Amino acid sequence: DSFQYLTEDDVRAVAVYLKSLPGLSNEVDKTPKSSVVTEEAARLVPLGKKIYDSQCAVCHAAEGQGKLPHFPPLANNQSIQMTSAVNPIRMVLNGGYAPGTRKNPMPYGMPPFAQSLSDEEVAAVVTYIRTAWGNHGTPVSEHEVNALRSAPLF
Repeated sequence: DSFQYLTEDDVRAVAVYLKSLPGLSNEVDKTPKSSVVTEEAARLVPLGKKIYDSQCAVCHAAEGQGKLPHFPPLANNQSIQMTSAVNPIRMVLNGGYAPGTRKNPMPYGMPPFAQSLSDEEVAAVVTYIRTAWGNHGTPVSEHEVNALRSAPLF
């Protein structure tokens, strides 16, 4: 059920196995952005910043630096900047909660915003965090958000 029950040797064996697997390409796309992408970001970022400041900054901090160990940084976070925006969109829509463990039975989590934010607002806040604080992500469209809002979670 959890790594908390594994011995040190078992954890080491898992680590050796994982290191032997071929890596995935999660490179941040740093290609120049088209004028359409730039225009979309210019439209969404002000709304995204407003939402971030009112809904997200209390946990992730004003400049996206997070508040470790409970709230991860969003600035310079590779998972935020990946070519695919599925993970940050789903986190905003559905929230995320780490499983409880013996040492941390009630971990902090992120609440879902699917019921309180529209597709445009989710696209705006995700676009903001993907492009703020030196992040190099691309804007997210309302269409992408809507597709994930109605998609089943596996």
